[in-house]
This record gives sequence, C-alpha cells and structure tokens, in this order.
Amino acid sequence: MLACIAVFIFCVLNIEKLIKFRGAVAGLFTAVSSKARKTKISSSIRASIMKTAKAFQSNGLNILPNDVKIDWVEVEDKDTFFKDNRLIIRMSRKNNPHENFVNAVLEFVSVGLLHKERRYINSEIMKAADISVIQKLLLGASEKSLIYFNEKILTQMLNEDDELKDTIKEIATIDGNGMFTNILLNEYAKAGNKIFPQLPDPLLLAESREFLHYLYRIAMRVCTTYDDFVFNREYFRTFVFLAYRTKTYEEKGLKPYLNTITKYINRGIETIYVFGLVLCKV
Repeated sequence: MLACIAVFIFCVLNIEKLIKFRGAVAGLFTAVSSKARKTKISSSIRASIMKTAKAFQSNGLNILPNDVKIDWVEVEDKDTFFKDNRLIIRMSRKNNPHENFVNAVLEFVSVGLLHKERRYINSEIMKAADISVIQKLLLGASEKSLIYFNEKILTQMLNEDDELKDTIKEIATIDGNGMFTNILLNEYAKAGNKIFPQLPDPLLLAESREFLHYLYRIAMRVCTTYDDFVFNREYFRTFVFLAYRTKTYEEKGLKPYLNTITKYINRGIETIYVFGLVLCKV
C-alpha cells in the first residue's frame, strides 16, 4: 500500500516527466505512424508548458491553468477552451517545430492567463502581461522558439503599438524587482475574483492601470515616505513593506516596523508584501 501511495505521489509531482516519456515512446514509431508523430510533438509541447508554468502558481490562485492538451486538426482556425479543468488547444500542425510550440504557448497564455479575471483588467495591460508571460514560458523551454516569437510576431506587434511597448517596459522593470507574478498578477487575480461573474467595472479597469504605475514607481525607486509604498483604493489595498533598514533595526529593533504595519492595517490595507531589499530610503 505504501509503495502504491509513493508511486502515486511521484506521478502527481512529476506529471510533465511522464508526459515527456509518453512522447519519447511515441517517437519510436514516428517513422511508420503519423499518429505517433503527432503524439510525440503534442506530448513534448504539453510537458514543456506544464513544467515552465509551475513558476506562476501564486498563493493558491489559478494564474495559469494546471494542465493543457494539444489536439491536432486540419483546419487553420484555432479553437481553445476548458474541459474538465484542462485547457484544450485545437490547432493545425506546422512543419516548423518552433512555430508549433509558439502557437501553443500563445493560445495557452492568451486564453489561460487570469482566465476568469482578465476581462476586468485594463486590456492594454493584459496584452502586455500576456507577452511577458509568453516570453518567460518560451525562454524556460526553448530559446529558439523565443527567438522565433520575437522575430515573427512580437516585432510587428510593437511596431504597430507604441503604448504596448511602453507597458511591456514597465512590466519588465517590475518583474526585475520580483513584483510581476508575486504582486501584480496576484492582485489582479484577487481583484477580478471580487466581482466575478459580474460585468466589468470601469473603476477596476482604471485602478488596474494605476496599480501598475504604483508598482513601477516603487521599482524605479521613486519614493520618499512610507505612504508611497501604499495603494489604498476600492479594489487594491496593498502595502509593499521594506523588511528592514540595518541602521533603524540596530537602533530601535522591530517596534518601528510593527507600528508602521499596524498603522496601515488600521487604514484598511488588506495585503502586505514584505521585501528584504531596500528599494529606497524612508
């Protein structure tokens, strides 16, 4: 019984490896079977996406789907939908393996990222967030596929939309300070869940843009007081708290920090994010 439980736990924790192994087995028959070739490709794509997407599971919120399945179809039109908590991507197979992988990741992210909540967030930000997540997934799985995406798809998108280019840069700066997945996407998921399945609220759409700028200012070290680290609105009530300043801690201990946290909790702050690095002097 214990052995069976151990095997089950191993399978759950390493499902992408089992999927990859299934693809490798199918690969033994690709010379004689078109179905085996498709199975090999789809299993490889599925395993790669699931492995790299694990990094986006934040605080129990479903920022990205836990599973994905590729169904090959002859038509050019893509069709992506959820079935039994799994994202199904129906798409045509191309001869270029990098094009296949990029097309799958594009569908996975554009439909799966904040699936329930994305309609409540500023559309330009969601488009930039999609691109940022797509690049992360591609980089974690296939550098050549990332190059294909940048050259064949992203370049044209940026040439046509200067605002998108600026938003991507803001997100990149936030991401460089560890606040993209852990704070931005996490707070978007929480805010969207507050009103799902209602119609979009213009106030939330506006606040989602303000919240991005708030994190960008922190990442750019544009701050003078603790109030600059607070965002206290209708849908977002956060405080990005600096864990310590060495001099203050040595002179006064933890009490000043506890007093500051208590003050903002009393003002309605719901979530406090603690950072161990000093972004600026306060």
